[in-house]
Amino acid sequence: MLKKIIFKLQWADNLSLTALIKILYANLIKINKFIIFELDLNHDFASPSLKESYEIKVIHNKELEQYLPKGKKLSREFNIHTIHGIEYCVVVLKDNEVAHISWIFMQGDRNRWFDLQRDEASLNYSFTFPEFRGKSLFPKAIVYSALWLKNRGIRKLLEAPHEN
Repeated sequence: MLKKIIFKLQWADNLSLTALIKILYANLIKINKFIIFELDLNHDFASPSLKESYEIKVIHNKELEQYLPKGKKLSREFNIHTIHGIEYCVVVLKDNEVAHISWIFMQGDRNRWFDLQRDEASLNYSFTFPEFRGKSLFPKAIVYSALWLKNRGIRKLLEAPHEN
């Protein structure tokens, strides 16, 4: 019923009313489902392999700007350190510019999903530029992050992606 109303309102003159109804539907009526993934870092696993032209690094937020692509509109995922105060992110680089980013949340960081313990971490606010999608950069960033975290005494990596 509400979807029919939204469709009819799309043709109406009052676009702000349409936007309001869409926001209400997406946030109050539609049920968002998330899947919780937990990776036990106590087990051995291999380092990710990438083609020669890609590089994976965990960097401090102060280093991020030097890798940002010039002239591209950047999404909010590139400002999570200013919003949430997160220190570290994992980046996949192509020609020394970010192709993918994921932020690494640890105990004490403001985290909307998990109350992290001392030996737990979470990845969140991930973004891959459209021209690099379909190249498995996100799963490789997860594995690289897991190895980096394991070397720092973290035993569990958590992730909560939307079901879609």
